[in-house]
Amino acid sequence: MRRVFLFLLLLLYPFVAEAQSAPAGIPRPVPSPALGAAARGPLGRLLALDSLRREIPPTHWKEGALLGGGALGLGFALLAAGFCGNSDVGGGCGGAVTGGFVVGAGLGVIIGALVGGQFPKERRDGR
Repeated sequence: MRRVFLFLLLLLYPFVAEAQSAPAGIPRPVPSPALGAAARGPLGRLLALDSLRREIPPTHWKEGALLGGGALGLGFALLAAGFCGNSDVGGGCGGAVTGGFVVGAGLGVIIGALVGGQFPKERRDGR
């Protein structure tokens, strides 16, 4: 039994290897010299071009959020009222209807904003 205990103790003892110890000071990262040289040359103009537009056009995300929140909130409230009205448990359905509206409105706002964000608004200058 002693031999097993000593063997387990030796397995659990943390040996410190010199090669695995952390260096005294870890140097900070520096910018790549290749990227700096490329930015100064003709390739720098190509790197400066971005495939994303800097100006984000206005969309109908707010209208979509309002419509989606109202519609899905009303739908979930009616669904909760229907389930609560058909249940055998007595009591009021106000909490269930309110909870259904809140959950439905939360989901509807997210879905409506995502859908409305896909449709750009017409600018006042006609573009």
